[in-house]
Amino acid sequence: MVSLFASRPRKQPQETARSLPPDMRQLIVDLRVELPTMSLREIAEICGLCCKKYGTK
Repeated sequence: MVSLFASRPRKQPQETARSLPPDMRQLIVDLRVELPTMSLREIAEICGLCCKKYGTK
């Protein structure tokens, strides 16, 4: 657990090859909010279809 009075500021997460683009992250968040019973497999399938549709990885 991080102290409330940390002596060093936290590092920002670095973008890596495995990082998701911001629009893909927002899609996942929106899907979870609108359809909370949707499984992670179903969300991954939708994200995969969107990637193919828009020509991203």
